[in-house]
Amino acid sequence: GSGLGGAEIAAYDASSKRIFVTNGAKDSLDIVDVSNVKKPKLVKSVDLKALGSSGIQSVAVRDGVVIVAAAGATKTATGKLFIMDSNGAMRKGLPSGLTVGALPDSVTISKDGSYAVSANEGEPQDYCLTSGALSETSDPKGSISIVDLNAKVPTVKTVDFTAFADRKNAIIYAGGRVFGPGASVEQDLEPEYVAISDDSTTAYVTIQENNLVATVDLATATITNLLGLGFKNHNVYNTGMDASDRDNAINIRPLNVQGMYLPDAIAAVTAGGNTYMITANEGDAREWPCLLGGTSTTTAEREDPRYADVGLDTNLTSSSVAGRLRVTVMPPAVVTGTKVTGSTKVTPAYSFGTRSFTVWKSNSIDGVFAADIVYDSGDEIERVVARERPLLFNSEWNTSTGLV
Repeated sequence: GSGLGGAEIAAYDASSKRIFVTNGAKDSLDIVDVSNVKKPKLVKSVDLKALGSSGIQSVAVRDGVVIVAAAGATKTATGKLFIMDSNGAMRKGLPSGLTVGALPDSVTISKDGSYAVSANEGEPQDYCLTSGALSETSDPKGSISIVDLNAKVPTVKTVDFTAFADRKNAIIYAGGRVFGPGASVEQDLEPEYVAISDDSTTAYVTIQENNLVATVDLATATITNLLGLGFKNHNVYNTGMDASDRDNAINIRPLNVQGMYLPDAIAAVTAGGNTYMITANEGDAREWPCLLGGTSTTTAEREDPRYADVGLDTNLTSSSVAGRLRVTVMPPAVVTGTKVTGSTKVTPAYSFGTRSFTVWKSNSIDGVFAADIVYDSGDEIERVVARERPLLFNSEWNTSTGLV
């Protein structure tokens, strides 16, 4: 009965045998008792609207401490972290939560329980200029918030990317993206998801639309580096793709396409004395007013047309090859200073996500670097789907009905 978005993210607390579920339809946190797994029971719904939230985003729990991330009065305003116990009671001294950066999209608690970290996306509402500039009310700064949970009343430090304001070219050279028209580096970077190292000293934060991972020193609340993820060549053996849903066949093959990793979720694993980051390379495209040079504040413009509509490589434009593949009209090779419009054409095909998961080696050195790749799953996920569920391969999912 919750409606669409009624249950997006769940976190389980072993000590209370309860699951905490974000309910986007009602902007609440649902607490579910699963001590009897055959008869889950709704214990309580914590209404966040009354506490100033305009949308629940994420939840994390550890040893009875529950932290909920939520948008503030609007998605471009400062966000909130609500700290409560497993019964839904707010932490003493913080009845209205902690203030963090705009649109906290993910929250994670360290293994030792000392820190909570949120990735504050700072997503724009549009790229329309005011007096020739992009205001922070239209596109707020992306940021990362670190909460000290050991304090009697938890405190928060929020850090943005101002320290990297003059590193735009370095970020692009390292394999990242900075491409929002009129946006500064600190406005353009949009943190997405947080993982914390096993020793609870370092956070790794995906910056999805920008194809980056940020490393954060938790003790000093400092972003030490940005790691550019670069691009995956789908034109070699075992990293191919099936880019058509109109060829009436399963045809996973090498194609002259560059995949932008653009990961959403990330995990951190320690093995052999090294920390590795594992990313789920979902891919995501921007779609906002004024993105492609328009002036309407209500008409969204998308960066991801189908290659058949904008591509110049005739080897790919057929609908049975890659003509239906969505690509960016802001490819990294031309993003520096090149303005695009709704009629922009491109030769290189840069697609969204890489249909894979990837293992990267962590890096704690200060600066901007290309990330060190250890392993990528190639086209294995597609091949497993083709083998196990061939009738659902390349099928569409209807978000209204849940049917393919």
